[in-house]
Amino acid sequence: MGRRSRYAYLLDEEADGYMGKGVLKYDLIAQKEAGYFSYGEFHGGEALFVPRAHPGAEDDGYLLDLLMAGDSAQLLVLDAATLSEVARLQLPARVPFGVHACWLDAHKLQAMRQG
Repeated sequence: MGRRSRYAYLLDEEADGYMGKGVLKYDLIAQKEAGYFSYGEFHGGEALFVPRAHPGAEDDGYLLDLLMAGDSAQLLVLDAATLSEVARLQLPARVPFGVHACWLDAHKLQAMRQG
Protein backbone atom coordinates (compact mmCIF):
# COMPACT_ATOMS: atom_id res chain seq x y z
CA MET A 1 0.00 0.00 0.00
CA GLY A 2 1.20 3.45 -0.79
CA ARG A 3 3.52 2.13 -3.50
CA ARG A 4 3.10 2.54 -7.23
CA SER A 5 1.41 -0.54 -8.69
CA ARG A 6 1.38 -1.88 -12.20
CA TYR A 7 -1.75 -4.00 -11.92
CA ALA A 8 -5.26 -3.53 -10.58
CA TYR A 9 -7.79 -6.33 -10.23
CA LEU A 10 -11.25 -4.91 -10.88
CA LEU A 11 -14.75 -6.28 -10.38
CA ASP A 12 -16.79 -6.55 -13.57
CA GLU A 13 -20.11 -5.48 -12.04
CA GLU A 14 -23.55 -6.59 -13.05
CA ALA A 15 -26.02 -3.89 -14.11
CA ASP A 16 -27.55 -3.71 -10.63
CA GLY A 17 -24.10 -3.32 -9.09
CA TYR A 18 -24.27 -5.69 -6.11
CA MET A 19 -22.11 -8.56 -7.40
CA GLY A 20 -19.71 -9.13 -10.25
CA LYS A 21 -19.71 -11.41 -13.25
CA GLY A 22 -15.91 -11.59 -13.52
CA VAL A 23 -12.55 -10.10 -12.62
CA LEU A 24 -10.53 -7.84 -14.92
CA LYS A 25 -6.75 -7.48 -14.60
CA TYR A 26 -5.79 -3.97 -15.73
CA ASP A 27 -2.25 -2.81 -16.56
CA LEU A 28 -2.02 0.71 -15.13
CA ILE A 29 1.25 1.49 -16.96
CA ALA A 30 0.19 0.31 -20.44
CA GLN A 31 -3.38 1.50 -19.70
CA LYS A 32 -5.03 -1.59 -21.10
CA GLU A 33 -6.65 -4.87 -20.12
CA ALA A 34 -4.12 -7.53 -19.12
CA GLY A 35 -6.57 -10.41 -18.62
CA TYR A 36 -10.12 -11.37 -17.74
CA PHE A 37 -11.78 -14.27 -15.94
CA SER A 38 -15.55 -14.84 -16.21
CA TYR A 39 -17.38 -16.34 -13.22
CA GLY A 40 -19.81 -18.07 -15.60
CA GLU A 41 -23.12 -18.86 -13.90
CA PHE A 42 -21.80 -17.56 -10.55
CA HIS A 43 -21.52 -14.06 -9.14
CA GLY A 44 -18.57 -12.87 -7.07
CA GLY A 45 -17.23 -9.94 -5.12
CA GLU A 46 -13.92 -8.12 -5.23
CA ALA A 47 -11.05 -10.59 -5.57
CA LEU A 48 -8.44 -10.58 -2.80
CA PHE A 49 -4.77 -10.70 -3.86
CA VAL A 50 -2.55 -13.05 -1.81
CA PRO A 51 1.18 -12.95 -2.68
CA ARG A 52 3.29 -16.09 -2.87
CA ALA A 53 5.77 -16.59 -0.02
CA HIS A 54 8.69 -15.09 -2.00
CA PRO A 55 7.15 -13.27 -4.97
CA GLY A 56 9.28 -12.61 -8.03
CA ALA A 57 6.92 -10.04 -9.53
CA GLU A 58 4.05 -7.80 -8.46
CA ASP A 59 1.46 -10.27 -9.79
CA ASP A 60 3.19 -13.38 -8.41
CA GLY A 61 0.41 -14.70 -6.24
CA TYR A 62 -3.23 -15.68 -6.16
CA LEU A 63 -6.65 -14.06 -6.36
CA LEU A 64 -9.27 -15.44 -3.98
CA ASP A 65 -12.96 -14.81 -4.48
CA LEU A 66 -16.21 -16.07 -3.00
CA LEU A 67 -18.72 -17.05 -5.68
CA MET A 68 -22.46 -17.55 -5.25
CA ALA A 69 -25.25 -18.96 -7.40
CA GLY A 70 -28.62 -19.60 -5.76
CA ASP A 71 -27.88 -21.59 -2.59
CA SER A 72 -24.43 -22.69 -3.79
CA ALA A 73 -21.14 -21.07 -2.74
CA GLN A 74 -17.57 -21.67 -3.88
CA LEU A 75 -14.11 -20.33 -3.11
CA LEU A 76 -12.28 -19.60 -6.36
CA VAL A 77 -8.46 -19.49 -6.52
CA LEU A 78 -6.88 -17.88 -9.60
CA ASP A 79 -3.24 -17.44 -10.59
CA ALA A 80 -2.91 -13.63 -10.45
CA ALA A 81 -0.35 -13.50 -13.27
CA THR A 82 -2.36 -15.48 -15.83
CA LEU A 83 -5.91 -15.41 -14.38
CA SER A 84 -6.06 -19.17 -14.88
CA GLU A 85 -8.09 -21.22 -12.40
CA VAL A 86 -5.96 -23.02 -9.80
CA ALA A 87 -8.75 -24.41 -7.60
CA ARG A 88 -12.48 -24.17 -6.91
CA LEU A 89 -13.75 -25.36 -3.54
CA GLN A 90 -17.39 -26.11 -2.79
CA LEU A 91 -18.41 -24.42 0.48
CA PRO A 92 -20.88 -26.13 2.84
CA ALA A 93 -23.12 -23.06 3.10
CA ARG A 94 -23.90 -19.91 1.16
CA VAL A 95 -21.85 -16.86 2.15
CA PRO A 96 -23.73 -13.54 2.54
CA PHE A 97 -23.19 -10.80 -0.07
CA GLY A 98 -20.73 -8.10 1.00
CA VAL A 99 -18.30 -10.28 2.97
CA HIS A 100 -14.83 -8.68 3.15
CA ALA A 101 -11.54 -10.29 4.10
CA CYS A 102 -7.85 -9.70 4.58
CA TRP A 103 -4.92 -12.10 4.23
CA LEU A 104 -2.76 -12.92 7.25
CA ASP A 105 0.19 -15.25 6.85
CA ALA A 106 1.52 -17.28 9.82
CA HIS A 107 4.07 -14.60 10.75
CA LYS A 108 1.49 -11.78 10.86
CA LEU A 109 -0.96 -13.94 12.79
CA GLN A 110 1.69 -14.85 15.39
CA ALA A 111 2.63 -11.15 15.78
CA MET A 112 -1.04 -10.33 16.45
CA ARG A 113 -1.25 -13.06 19.10
CA GLN A 114 1.81 -11.68 20.89
CA GLY A 115 0.45 -8.31 20.66
